[in-house]
Amino acid sequence: MSIRQATMTTAIVMALAMTAVVLPGCGAVEAPVDLNGTEWRLVSWSDTEVDPTPHEITLSLADGQASGRAPVNSYTGGFEFTPEGAFSTSEIAQTLMAGSDEAMQAETVYMGLLGSVDSFRMEGANLVLVGDGTDLLEFEPVQ
Repeated sequence: MSIRQATMTTAIVMALAMTAVVLPGCGAVEAPVDLNGTEWRLVSWSDTEVDPTPHEITLSLADGQASGRAPVNSYTGGFEFTPEGAFSTSEIAQTLMAGSDEAMQAETVYMGLLGSVDSFRMEGANLVLVGDGTDLLEFEPVQ
């Protein structure tokens, strides 16, 4: 084998190796996600017995604080995430207003699901919060 052929072979092998690293499983590599400074509106949740759609439920994430509007009350608390997908909330406090039985039931469901989240992923532009491998809450970005 000539030096030229050896150089060409080495270049091809290196290019193939780099492609395998950059594109694992033939999929595109996703950039890490930064949730800080984002605002979301709930579009669905995993509870099949209570419908969230009559309620405007929001989630804002900024500077380690998660806050928003549940079906009746406002809430705020800490949150942590990693760009690779870990997510948790802590010490969530709520205002203490009363609402209809339906709204209070929806609020209980939402706050329970939010407290069970341990990871997240993006589905297109939507934020999906996951707990124990189950999709719990899905939000669309607030424009």
